[in-house]
Amino acid sequence: MNEYLLSDEIIVSDEDFEERKYIISKLINMPESLFSKMRHLQPQIGCLNACKICSKIAKTNIAEWNVNRIRNVIAAIKFVASKYRNEKPYIVWDRDEHRSGVVFSYLDNDIGCYRNLYEYIKITYIELGVKIRISTVGFSRHNKYIVEMHKKINRDLVHALAGFRLSFTPYEIGWAKGNDNNSDYSRKDYIEDMAEVLKIYRPYFDFAGAGSRNMCVELRYKPLAICKKVVVINYNGYFVIQTGAYLFVSCRKNIRFKECKIKNPMDHTISLTREPIYFYKYHLDENEDITKIIQLLLLEKNNNNIVEMYMFVNAEGEYYAVNPTITKQGNYGMNIYPKTEKRK
Repeated sequence: MNEYLLSDEIIVSDEDFEERKYIISKLINMPESLFSKMRHLQPQIGCLNACKICSKIAKTNIAEWNVNRIRNVIAAIKFVASKYRNEKPYIVWDRDEHRSGVVFSYLDNDIGCYRNLYEYIKITYIELGVKIRISTVGFSRHNKYIVEMHKKINRDLVHALAGFRLSFTPYEIGWAKGNDNNSDYSRKDYIEDMAEVLKIYRPYFDFAGAGSRNMCVELRYKPLAICKKVVVINYNGYFVIQTGAYLFVSCRKNIRFKECKIKNPMDHTISLTREPIYFYKYHLDENEDITKIIQLLLLEKNNNNIVEMYMFVNAEGEYYAVNPTITKQGNYGMNIYPKTEKRK
């Protein structure tokens, strides 16, 4: 039984002991990579904020671990992972592609509203040797328990955090419904709640500094998506795509797209598996004759307005990416999604 204990325990109840044995029985045959590569370890699922930008699988009914469950799960993970590793961190020791030693406590939840977050961070850090990353859209400044818990985290556990991201989003229910006179929500309240969160996490900011992997506020905007007819045709051997005011004509005849993919989704530089196909780009005015514009483009060979084009495939079919990679000037790319059987 001693090998199932955490470092601050002398004995546990029979119920907790049996639960640890049960969890271990489920983990014991898992591959080493589950522990060495683990990214998400959530003590909570579900979220009441109902943000449309969030995970499609996020539900508004919440299930979460109490403190006993946290201790039992961590004890079980530590026991099994120690078979592969004899020093801290006992998990996430081989994920150099994206932050070894860091656990993400969120995916389809808002961990900022989790009432046992202090205990979760403390136990996970002490027993497994990993730091916790937090992402939240904020919490009510009127919830005294949650507020005091976050103050306690900033008093005792800033060293155990691997980043705190506050998302300021128009999709959060307090903002989205805050302009409705018949609503229980208020944008003024939402803004004051956000200000209180920043005030509470000032100690972590002073400890870690600003940055995407430290303390940051992320502004999330509504996507710039426009519904326009997409025309994809062959013009005398040239590949032509037209939508709205945009016209693209391939620089060479008889080109053939092959599906492109992102080499490594964890690499934010966007490295691709295919070389680009080059297209002339033209901004159309209303009522312009597309055929004449294509002829003019091919006649002038205007090299000052050439873009890179790739063809990707998602669950709804093919789509085209124009200048998708990030440059020193930023990302000014666009995706064009033709209609398919699944994409209406």
